[in-house]
Amino acid sequence: MNSLAAGDLRARSFRRGPLKVSHRPVLGSSRMMFAVPKSLGNAVTRNRARRRVRAVLQELQRDNSVMFEQGEYRISILAPLTNVSPKELRAMMLELLTDLRR
Repeated sequence: MNSLAAGDLRARSFRRGPLKVSHRPVLGSSRMMFAVPKSLGNAVTRNRARRRVRAVLQELQRDNSVMFEQGEYRISILAPLTNVSPKELRAMMLELLTDLRR
């Protein structure tokens, strides 16, 4: 029997601006998934948005600003990030990941 209670297995989601992050606890594994709808733009635009978010996540992890818990993370990019500065993107992602830990 795993140590997570049945009520703890539900995904928790938070949204800030064009980003939405969901986390579902899963014992023994950890993975990141990205959801970028085609309505966001062509493949180049979608891949650029995904790379920007991935770079922010790597930076936060490298700086020890956030610790990722075991589980599945789904990061949805709901609107273009073209007008979002790197500093704003980092702040949004840090807020979302902090909210998930509460």
